[in-house]
Amino acid sequence: MTDRTANFRFEIPNFDQDPWHEEMERTIRAVDTAIYQTLIAQNVTNWANSTAYAVTTIVLDPEDGTMWICAIAHTSPASPTTFATFRASNPTYWNATATIPQQRGAWTTGTSYIPGDFVVDASRYAVCVIGHVSTTFNTDLADGKWVVLIDLSAIGVGINASPIDIIASASTTDLGSIASSRLFVTGNVTINSFGVVTNTFKILIYTGTPQVVHSSPTLILTGNASRTMRTGDVQMVVSDAVGQWRELFFTRGDGQPATTAERGFVELATNAEAQALTDTDRAVTPAALSAVLTNKLYAPSGTRMLFQQTTAPTGWTKDTTLNNRTLRITSGTVGAGGGSVGFDTLFARTATDSVTLSTGNLPSITPTFTGSPLAAHDHDVPVSSFGETIAAGLTDMILPGGTVSTSADSAGTPAGTISSFGSGTSFTAGIDMRVLYSEVIIAQKD
Repeated sequence: MTDRTANFRFEIPNFDQDPWHEEMERTIRAVDTAIYQTLIAQNVTNWANSTAYAVTTIVLDPEDGTMWICAIAHTSPASPTTFATFRASNPTYWNATATIPQQRGAWTTGTSYIPGDFVVDASRYAVCVIGHVSTTFNTDLADGKWVVLIDLSAIGVGINASPIDIIASASTTDLGSIASSRLFVTGNVTINSFGVVTNTFKILIYTGTPQVVHSSPTLILTGNASRTMRTGDVQMVVSDAVGQWRELFFTRGDGQPATTAERGFVELATNAEAQALTDTDRAVTPAALSAVLTNKLYAPSGTRMLFQQTTAPTGWTKDTTLNNRTLRITSGTVGAGGGSVGFDTLFARTATDSVTLSTGNLPSITPTFTGSPLAAHDHDVPVSSFGETIAAGLTDMILPGGTVSTSADSAGTPAGTISSFGSGTSFTAGIDMRVLYSEVIIAQKD
């Protein structure tokens, strides 16, 4: 709970608590506002030329904000001049009464300071009580020109000025046995305790790999879990009034926390760990994600695939050795393929090859005919073609073209011959093998 002053309720900074400087800044600003408003309420104005001033009149120096009370009635000069110049030539006319606080930042030598100026010198926060031109801060302080409000030099020596020291890891690594606030922790021995020392702050830098055992309430680590240190790890710890230690801050030297219990950290997987697809604790970097997609979701180097596009995608090389082919699915070993007729040639055909039929290719046909006996004196009876009556008493025959002549022998028995038929011309049968297709390329992963 913030402590406050009794009247204006200004914050009183707790210098044992960070950040106390914010409370100090708010307090100074509040004081500035309160004083200024008080002066305005009293009709306090800036000093000006050609103005009559009565005794006890209060004015402000517009150049530096200091406040003065008139000791001798007078009228200020008409010629433009500064209030400081006029006071220097008439030292009995005005007496300093109060000042408005001014933040002047870091103290510097050869600078004009007036009462009420606040400055910071290294680890000291001071206010000017006597106007002066600065020489060295310590000399001016010794002359009573400054009052130090806050002095953090003792803490500064502990953290910054003392040399970094070394302590070996042990079951009880007694941090209080070494005065330095910064320590290199060497060795790999498990640390169960930092010893018992009160109200102490330490920064530990590990050069070994000891395990630090979480043990509440004597040694509390972030995440409430023990941790194996790595070379380069940095740890900040503080002890309380009874010597119990608590970790304030911890960071890995390589930025990679060891366990998910280490709060505030996200552990990053290596490319190999990301590609294994088995880790459930680590996050993946963009480079590792690219490796996973390339080797797991896309294809490893050497993989061959079909693409329905003219050029191979990035990371692939088009195979131009195979062309004008179709695909054959096999359940066995994939070979080099076979065949002799190109895809375009085969599937552009609209008819079969020409074929000339030979006698052996014809169907087996034995044409016969019979007739009734004729008189011995009958003569030849020509018949022009099959399908007509050959002679009286002969059986009608239907044949596919050709001519037949008949005659009767002396016994009156019909006899005859059949001429050749068919032209022997080759022919083609219609065929359409123009199958629908889409074109693809074969590419291989680089």
